[in-house]
Amino acid sequence: MPLTDRRAAQKKAELLEQLRAMELPAQTFTDWCPMLDDQLLSLMVGELCDRLRLMFFGNLAQDWSEFVLTDLGIYRYESVDIGPESRGFQCRQDLEDYLHLRQLRVSVEQGADLADIVPPLLAFSSSNPYLCSRQSHLLFQIAQQLEKSVELEQALLLYQQSAHGEARWRQIRVLEQLGRDAEAYDQALAFSQTPGSDEESQRLERALTRLQRKLGLQMVKKPKAASETRIDLVLPAPTHGSVEIAVSAPAAG
Repeated sequence: MPLTDRRAAQKKAELLEQLRAMELPAQTFTDWCPMLDDQLLSLMVGELCDRLRLMFFGNLAQDWSEFVLTDLGIYRYESVDIGPESRGFQCRQDLEDYLHLRQLRVSVEQGADLADIVPPLLAFSSSNPYLCSRQSHLLFQIAQQLEKSVELEQALLLYQQSAHGEARWRQIRVLEQLGRDAEAYDQALAFSQTPGSDEESQRLERALTRLQRKLGLQMVKKPKAASETRIDLVLPAPTHGSVEIAVSAPAAG
């Protein structure tokens, strides 16, 4: 039954209103379109396209629309020379490992049982530093969840297995929450010998001070900073060049 108003410029809502006004009976799709083939065809290349997108971008956060805009020259990125050793993926197995870690992360975000996620995550092994860093980051995230849920022993285990930049510091805090202050002090003392960053060094220094007080140990005084040596120069105004060049120039005579 044709519509009374068949203008091409009509909106979908207006067309739907016309159909409802006709009060047509409910029918199956085959009844509505008896001449059409009832086969349903689907393009099953999603996984392949994900791998191609991963190889192009190096991640799955960027989509095909960005690929098209880049190809058209609308999005322009700075050109960077990347040697074979700097690439995130060196072989096909690296792609499979990335997707495996990504699926574990998605499962964590969807609230899956951590007991089903932690064993395969701990069993993961790769010679690719980029993939190992992703594993460490996910271990750290799960450990944080466990710590917030006061599952401290499990959190400590995962912090110890993670190479995340804050994992060693969190070990100290969890050991303190467990009341294992002596062990926390020994760990903080060992970590302070090879701090991973200035921030970690400062945190460990505060932890050592706090734990020395709690354990009744002799407080180790922080060595005084070396005094600065100051040299005052009085030079004539440079006739050419900058002040820095005048200072670095050898004295005349």
